[in-house]
Amino acid sequence: LVPGPIRTARVHERAVSAFRIGAERRTHGHTGVLIYLSMREHRAEILADAAIASKVSPDVWGEAMAALLADVKAGRLADGMIAAIERVGVVLAEHFPAGSENANELPDRLIEI
Repeated sequence: LVPGPIRTARVHERAVSAFRIGAERRTHGHTGVLIYLSMREHRAEILADAAIASKVSPDVWGEAMAALLADVKAGRLADGMIAAIERVGVVLAEHFPAGSENANELPDRLIEI
């Protein structure tokens, strides 16, 4: 019964809060990315830290979001998350390739709240 814009705003607020706690400014290069999925509100968000957000158009995140939602809508949650992570990984590899000076600084794991 909650209107869509209110659900969207709530999910955005929670995503931003989770990002600030778990990833924002926690990497040396400010390249953290959060893929946030709220099953309760049927909403998702992709947030990027400053360095990656300044180099990547919102349309690129839209592609990752579309990949996520296609599988989620079909009931394949894990496949959706994997698809989104793969697309985000491609973007990160293009702009911030892994190497000795760009180590993986955040845990690669799902955090379920």
